Amino acid sequence: MEIFFFKLCRLLGSLVIPIFVFDGQDRPSDKRGKKKNTQRIPSWVPPCKEIIEAFGFYSHQVRVQDHRGYLF
Repeated sequence: MEIFFFKLCRLLGSLVIPIFVFDGQDRPSDKRGKKKNTQRIPSWVPPCKEIIEAFGFYSHQVRVQDHRGYLF
């Protein structure tokens, strides 16, 4: 969490506006060729969202249908 905090500090001084996108409740069980636990949200997600909001950055939680439209 400390590294994440300092990365956000660096983003404050940049000219970009970061948008953090998190998987929703109906996330796929297979992402990038790896099986994922879809039963619960990872424990690090809520604290990360709080820090992101404290910095004034945007975060968004997507539905599973939205994933198909994104290009990574």
